[in-house]
Amino acid sequence: MAENTQDSFSDSLIEAFSKQGRPYSAEDEDLHPAVPADNPAWGETSWWSIHSPADKTMGWIYLMHRRGMGVMSLGVWIWDDTYEVNEARDLLYSKWSHHVPLGADDQLSCLRINLPGMQLEVDVIEPLKQYAIRYRDGDEMNLDLQFRAVTDVVGCGIDDKKGVGHGDQILWFTGEMHLQGKSMSLEGPAFRDRSWSERAELPTGQPCIVDFAGNESDFAFTAASMFDSELNQAVDLGFIMMDGKTTHVVDAKREFVRDSHGSTKSVRLIMTDDEGRCLEATGERITTASLPSWTGIMCWITDLEWEAAGRTLYGHNQWGCPASLWRKLRLEKHPFVT
Repeated sequence: MAENTQDSFSDSLIEAFSKQGRPYSAEDEDLHPAVPADNPAWGETSWWSIHSPADKTMGWIYLMHRRGMGVMSLGVWIWDDTYEVNEARDLLYSKWSHHVPLGADDQLSCLRINLPGMQLEVDVIEPLKQYAIRYRDGDEMNLDLQFRAVTDVVGCGIDDKKGVGHGDQILWFTGEMHLQGKSMSLEGPAFRDRSWSERAELPTGQPCIVDFAGNESDFAFTAASMFDSELNQAVDLGFIMMDGKTTHVVDAKREFVRDSHGSTKSVRLIMTDDEGRCLEATGERITTASLPSWTGIMCWITDLEWEAAGRTLYGHNQWGCPASLWRKLRLEKHPFVT
């Protein structure tokens, strides 16, 4: 079995995402075959974040594939603004299965999961452009969602020799949801994240921050920052689509106002792109949810109404941190969590 220390895990991700790599392609819509057979920590994610501003309803669909182990995990979470801060018990819907059998021929472009209480279908209708997700949980929960691209999938750190990569895309979604006897239409921005790399099962090291916002057609941004072992901002990545042009984010600085839980109440984000342009965005909280992503990670997901370049956008601020580190940072009153 390959040795997997936390330092090598974090350092390898920081190194990979520091490089532009090749562009994300249609082939990256499916699972990647180059999985080290001796490393059970290798993982591949497909994460969908939906935001319906009109009714202040938000959701996550998160898939983590461990192809070398023949299993995947599936999580579906829905929440609204009934509570300003949603703990796990406050969510409208929450279900997470850790050990879903992953068939040798299963692919993300036409994925079918049929478990008691969790039936999921994911289809790539047109690679890089259109997608559909259907989810069923008896009479309790039904989702029918359609997605179309607002931006291209912007890749970073994609290295076929090492078998690692990452891609982000902002979409616009429409759909129907039936939850707890109530049916409603949903529409708004969505964020799709794809990655494939080593993923420690119980990470203990560095946090990361991800912001995104978008409208229906012509203005969007995402900015992510990863931190080194000394909790210094080590890597900034993302993109800005504005004025008909998409550019890469090379620097992202944030100022936060946080509540007593450590979750974001407001954020001021300053992004610099690879052409030297600067975009400032400010976000005010709609609601916050505490969610997992994969084993050992806790995320505060704060849904925000953003103002940038005189326009209103919707999206989120995600603050992800290993559970073992989160309490330490709070006890030490680290600036991340004031």
